Amino acid sequence: QDVLESAIEALANAQRVEVYAFGGSAPVAMDAQHKFFRLKISSSFISDPHIQLMSANSLSKNDVVLAISQSGTTSALIDSVKIVRKSGVKVIGIMPENSPLANICDYPISINVGDNFRITKPLTSRIAYTAVIDVMTMGIAQLKPEAQIGRATSELQSHHDLVCRLLLEKKKK
Repeated sequence: QDVLESAIEALANAQRVEVYAFGGSAPVAMDAQHKFFRLKISSSFISDPHIQLMSANSLSKNDVVLAISQSGTTSALIDSVKIVRKSGVKVIGIMPENSPLANICDYPISINVGDNFRITKPLTSRIAYTAVIDVMTMGIAQLKPEAQIGRATSELQSHHDLVCRLLLEKKKK
């Protein structure tokens, strides 16, 4: 079975998903957490190294960690992942191949965006990593039809319509 498919299954079956990242990878991680939340997966995004360590020590075997890193070499992230792995928690990583992070993940999703140009690498990796998150989100939605994003969207639209009606009525008075 493909690593990406296995990662999607792990996420869909997780009791809780913690998304770890730092720096330029943090917006991608925040987006991933938001998408998982909309799929009714209990999740959180953590970019503080101390909170990551506390999280790593509190997870159970039914939980999953998604670690995202543009470099795959951030020592604080690697330390958190090592603690998570000792607890038997599955770790999905999105990072460059052959990086220290890639070597310790259960499901390494390696993405290489080319040479390490300081200006273009953050943007290029952000786009590529976000595309992978979108693929995972759609895969989870297919495995969990009860958690379809469309339902949440229609509920939000109904709420939005109600608020607009109330505001219009208030304006008329």
